Amino acid sequence: QEVIAEETFKVLEERDVQLWYGPATIADVRHIVRLMGDVMDEIGEIVRHSLPLDKRSFHATLMNEIVNNPTFGAFVAHADGKIIGYILSSLTQNWFNMNQIIAVLRQWYVKPEYRKDGIAKNLFRLFEDWAKESNATSIQCSHFMSSPKGAGATFKRAGYTHYSNDYVKEI
Repeated sequence: QEVIAEETFKVLEERDVQLWYGPATIADVRHIVRLMGDVMDEIGEIVRHSLPLDKRSFHATLMNEIVNNPTFGAFVAHADGKIIGYILSSLTQNWFNMNQIIAVLRQWYVKPEYRKDGIAKNLFRLFEDWAKESNATSIQCSHFMSSPKGAGATFKRAGYTHYSNDYVKEI
């Protein structure tokens, strides 16, 4: 368990919520997979068809990554015994400078009812601390037009700079 940001606790104490953050464990995997269904519901039909969620396959992959891959980072926020948000990430070499490591934020989500409570800020902090401890020199994130409302603003508040757009073609 990791305790972060007293201001978050103060906000949530008013709602009688016990909150803690930390690295994801094997026990968290099924809850993360369940939340991914919420992600797909929120971002809509277009993305659901281009990024189909095979829960069984994803569950096995995520378990394997958490247990066996030291370049994989998974972080969760718990409230009242339930996961209310997560970050899935990995480390990779910079293609343009092989001496540099980049932390890649693969996916993140916070349940809508907790989005004004500083949960994303604290998850980002855990992720960024892990990236620094892993000797990453930068962090890369993708923001899609289909991302939940407010995701771009969350990146900006966390100090990220928007500098490009992704193009995708299904083949």
